[in-house]
Amino acid sequence: MTSTSFDPNQIKALQRENWDNVAEGWKQWWETLEKGAQSLSNRLIELAKIKPVQRVLDIATGIGEPAVSVAKIVGTGGYVLAIDFSAQMLDIAKQIAASLGLQKIIEFKESDAENLVYFVPK
Repeated sequence: MTSTSFDPNQIKALQRENWDNVAEGWKQWWETLEKGAQSLSNRLIELAKIKPVQRVLDIATGIGEPAVSVAKIVGTGGYVLAIDFSAQMLDIAKQIAASLGLQKIIEFKESDAENLVYFVPK
């Protein structure tokens, strides 16, 4: 019987690299992907009972959904902190948020969902 070592840090590094590598494809197909997944985002928002002026945390936001949909609801009196461990995915999320005029509502931070550090909102 052989023993294999399990290194979660190595697996996370590989996952991060994979997400960084596919980010441009997600950017290219963003509108199609998000249109198809909008009903899921809407349902998540409904279940979380998101309302105007609330503060919301989106963990593993990828290219920014449901953070973008949430930001439209919480409005300028609210705040959305969207985190992901892929810098490339977050860069795209920032571009999308800015293109929709939501950059003052959503803050994007690079972080591992398993090791969240406390972020103080703006």
